[in-house]
Amino acid sequence: MCKLIAIAVILIVGLSWTCYGGRIRKICNGHGRSRMHRNYTCCQNSGTGGWTPQPILPDHRCCPGSGRTFSESENQVCDNGRIREKTNPDETMCGVLLPYNVNSQVCCKTNITTARVYDKVPNGQCCNHDYLTDDSIRCCGGQTYDILNQTCCNSSETDTGVRLYNISNGKCCNDRPYDQTRQECNSDLEVVSRRTIKYCQDQPYNSLLNGCCVIDLYVKGAQLCHHETGTIITNP
Repeated sequence: MCKLIAIAVILIVGLSWTCYGGRIRKICNGHGRSRMHRNYTCCQNSGTGGWTPQPILPDHRCCPGSGRTFSESENQVCDNGRIREKTNPDETMCGVLLPYNVNSQVCCKTNITTARVYDKVPNGQCCNHDYLTDDSIRCCGGQTYDILNQTCCNSSETDTGVRLYNISNGKCCNDRPYDQTRQECNSDLEVVSRRTIKYCQDQPYNSLLNGCCVIDLYVKGAQLCHHETGTIITNP
C-alpha cells in the first residue's frame, strides 16, 4: 500500500501524480519509488498552505503564493502572490514577487527571492538589495560601508575580489589599504610613511631609499650624486 501526504493531485494518462516536497512525483509506481514528471511543475499556494501542480508552458513561471504560473510576454506580472495584468508596457518583474516600472523605479536584488524596489534618484546605486543614495555610503563586494570609517580595496583572498578594512578616509595602494593622513603610495606601489616621502621636482620618492640629484633620482648606497653638476655616478 502506498501512503501519501498530498496537497493536490493530477491524473495523467490514468496515473496519479502529486506535488510532494515542491516537486511533481508519482503517487505509487508499484515498487514504492517516486519519480519526476517532465511536463508539470509545482507552484506554492498560500491558500492551501502547500503546492499546486501546473503544466510547464513556454515563457511561464510560478507566481509564489498563487499556485499558478504567469507569463510577462502575455502582459502579466506577479504582484506579491497575485497574478494581474501589467498597468503599463514599462512594468516588469523584480525577483519573483515585485513588479516595478523600469523608467521611474529601480530593482535591487541579492538573488531572485531577495529583492526590493526603490524610486530612482540621481546617482543612486544598488548594493545587493540595498539602494545607496548617500555619497558617503559605498558598496564593497555587496556590503555597504561608510567611507569615513572604512576602506575597500581589491583582494585575492575573498570570493568578491574586494575586502573592507577599518581605516578612516583611507586609500588603496594596489591591493593594500593605507591611511592617507600618515602614509603614501610610492611609484613602486609600496605603502610608506609620509615622513619619508620627499619630492624631486614633481616626482615623489622614499628618502630612505633614494635621493634627489638636482632633477633626477639616484639609489642611495649604490649611486652617488655630484650636486654641482647634477651628475649621478656608481658608488665604487
